[in-house]
Amino acid sequence: MSKKLTVSLLIVSCILLLSMTIRTPTVDQELLRISQEYQTYTLYDANANWTYSFCEPMTNPFKGDTMHMSFADPKKSPHGNLIYKLYVKDISTYNAGIVQPEGQVLIKEVWNVRKLDYENDTVVNKRSHNPDSTKFIPLYLNINDREYYTPTTRKQLFIMYKVKPSKDNDQGWWYGIVDIEKGVGEAKVLESMKINRCVQCHQYNKTDRIFGMLD
Repeated sequence: MSKKLTVSLLIVSCILLLSMTIRTPTVDQELLRISQEYQTYTLYDANANWTYSFCEPMTNPFKGDTMHMSFADPKKSPHGNLIYKLYVKDISTYNAGIVQPEGQVLIKEVWNVRKLDYENDTVVNKRSHNPDSTKFIPLYLNINDREYYTPTTRKQLFIMYKVKPSKDNDQGWWYGIVDIEKGVGEAKVLESMKINRCVQCHQYNKTDRIFGMLD
């Protein structure tokens, strides 16, 4: 093989590799893409609302409510003491409790909260269907401080998404924390990839690193 041909082949190879690199989205790019589309996923509601451990469900007192609350110790779990909604891209395989397919995405949409203002808030029991109520304030009792809170605005996304397993990810899972305080249009990745504290917890899970409503 001539030297000129060898150089030409090397140049072509470099161009192809560079092209592949450019077309392959980074983990952060994928997280931002997911943050743009996650509200098109299934909003999970399995009559589970109050969670007293990491993500363990109890019976939902208000059927149809999609807000969940985790009372885990925030010093031990990043999901502790939070109000959130759970979005699932492929709900059928999630509900089946099996190894999840590549492309699966699980998202905890974490909300900011404020403490109930007993003087100014109009509080109506959702089950009463009071026709005279002008404003319903959804309430969540925090068993850590015995105070009532209501969600206000979206804060962060805790994301898990499944790809082909490799040594660079956690059995196929990438983790991410995305700030959406300013809206999904201005989402910002705070942490991503093989987040150590995520791995340390999810590795003890029963089914493919998934806690949520399966356990």
